[in-house]
Amino acid sequence: MRTLKLLGASLAAGALLSLSACGSNDEAEASAACLDSMQTAAAETDPVAADPLIIETLSACETADEWLAALDEHPGAMAYTDDAEIDDSALITPCYAQPDTPVCEDAEAQGRL
Repeated sequence: MRTLKLLGASLAAGALLSLSACGSNDEAEASAACLDSMQTAAAETDPVAADPLIIETLSACETADEWLAALDEHPGAMAYTDDAEIDDSALITPCYAQPDTPVCEDAEAQGRL
């Protein structure tokens, strides 16, 4: 009976880990162009001047996963702290404003918005 309980707990934990990995950008890698664009946006301290730079990242990166991976490397681009957990919610504001960009079209096609 104890073995069954442990097996059940292990299966439940495995299922939970599998579900939590959905939509994750942990394995995605960003291209040099995507990373450079995100780094430029992160380096801009004036929020008004940063807006067009953030919009540029949505085209410099090709997919939502790539964009999220670049944002994870340069969280300051969206005013996140270095220890922030970057997830799909980071796509909402920029994609609301710029839905016809490669990143946002990809996110929409995947049902992530």
